[in-house]
Amino acid sequence: MDRRFWIAVIGVAVLSIGVVDGRMLLGKVPFPSFVVFQWPAFMQSAPREPLQVPANIGDVVTSFYPFRAIAADAVRNREIPLWNPYMLSGTPLLASAQSAIFYPLTIPFYVLPTAMAWGLVSALKVLLVILFTAAFVRRVGGTTTGAVTAAVLFAFCGFLTAWQAQAMYDAAIALPFICLAVFRLHEQPSTGNVILASIAFAMPVLAGHPETVVHTTLTALAFAAFLFASRPGTTFILGFMASAFLPAGLAAVQLLPSMEWVDHAYRSLSDSWPHQPLWTVVSWVSRDILHSTSSAGIEIPEQAAYIGMLAFAAAPLAFMNRSRRVAVFLAIWTAIILSVAYGVGPMYWFSLKLPLIQGIKNSRLIFAGAFGIAVLAGLGISELERWSQPKPRRQLARASILMFTGCAIALSLIYALRSLTFAVSEPSRYPRVSAMLLAASALLLLLRLLGKLPVAPFRVAVVSLVCLDVLSFSYGFMPFSDPAHIFPPVELFDRLPGRGPEPFRIVQVNGAYPENVQSVYGLQAVPVLQ
Repeated sequence: MDRRFWIAVIGVAVLSIGVVDGRMLLGKVPFPSFVVFQWPAFMQSAPREPLQVPANIGDVVTSFYPFRAIAADAVRNREIPLWNPYMLSGTPLLASAQSAIFYPLTIPFYVLPTAMAWGLVSALKVLLVILFTAAFVRRVGGTTTGAVTAAVLFAFCGFLTAWQAQAMYDAAIALPFICLAVFRLHEQPSTGNVILASIAFAMPVLAGHPETVVHTTLTALAFAAFLFASRPGTTFILGFMASAFLPAGLAAVQLLPSMEWVDHAYRSLSDSWPHQPLWTVVSWVSRDILHSTSSAGIEIPEQAAYIGMLAFAAAPLAFMNRSRRVAVFLAIWTAIILSVAYGVGPMYWFSLKLPLIQGIKNSRLIFAGAFGIAVLAGLGISELERWSQPKPRRQLARASILMFTGCAIALSLIYALRSLTFAVSEPSRYPRVSAMLLAASALLLLLRLLGKLPVAPFRVAVVSLVCLDVLSFSYGFMPFSDPAHIFPPVELFDRLPGRGPEPFRIVQVNGAYPENVQSVYGLQAVPVLQ
């Protein structure tokens, strides 16, 4: 990978982050403070500007920000954050996987003010997922344009947009890193690549979402089996086994207490979760994401899946790419995991019979499907970038059929979405906008197929269209707040003793403030029986 490749990837990544998170340059922080100011204890402190109301992201306020604040406070007091004294009359902090005490991207919280670290880490996560995805696509044979396309599609897809700032997002963004490490290990089974793969496998464990750990590991196992079948090698198998076991040691400090915590959970791993309703497959073309339930009845964040319209047109062209074997694997694996997520076919039935697999929310495999489609689209764009004229009519016809098949699938989903949609408040999120973006994507690719569009304009047009599509989709989902509005001083809490020599705990009646936020103010609470 040459310097120009990284300059292009980092440049697009910085511009993309600037568009979506640029308000951080004005001192704002990506945090839904409106969730706090809706409660009685905070109403007098509410800012005068209108409160934004995006999707249901209350867990950011009631869990993830408090977890970071508690851990950071403990570290600054030179304590190991083993125990959370502020919730439920005291509860384990380290053993709660989602606290992510040892996740590398939690480290900034230990050295910076919490609000500042929150914004910095938010941008850093997007940068990493773009870098890892682009590096993987490039490694498997994609061009720079294809790699950038895939990276932007995945980084700002519906699933990652809807789950940002939460543990599931932190674990899911490790998937391209894991696939990259496995592919490198297969190409060159060296000690360095074994260590790289071990770090990659440990990342989702440290991120604190056991369910996503299982899903990323399954994808890695399937990818490794496919690579081994295509080119067997004992050294690769030994290296992969080592890289699969080493993470248990690297992440043992988080893994062991979390396993004990899971063992005491109220829900058994033999209990099955429901799959996504099949009709919600229209969410792959739905841009309506700013409310808890979209105008078509799609639940956000659970069913969010938008992937960008160019992906439908470009992904089928991956089968003409020189890296056809990787495209075949991605297509097959994506079909399998989406059939499980939406409860279709024998693979869904098979998943209900597998120990451990049956007891987790496999409906959230959407993120792995989004990654597969994004990479396929990147490989398809790479093939078009290398496209030279004249081409035999047969090859041109084959490419056209593949592209229009993808467009037909997207168009049918858009038509179904339109029939389900009853009211959309934001014009940029109408189903017809998805149709317009699909038409623009098809026209762009068709011009390239016919040799009417040179390489340089094609590159610029593809990246511009993809960024216009998914950045306009992702923009506005996460509200930005002034740091002073993130859990501001509240008279109710100021009048309470808080920390002191005598034990003191509070209990709220009739919902005076959001759950768990008392921990940010150093106040200990007792559990409330419902």
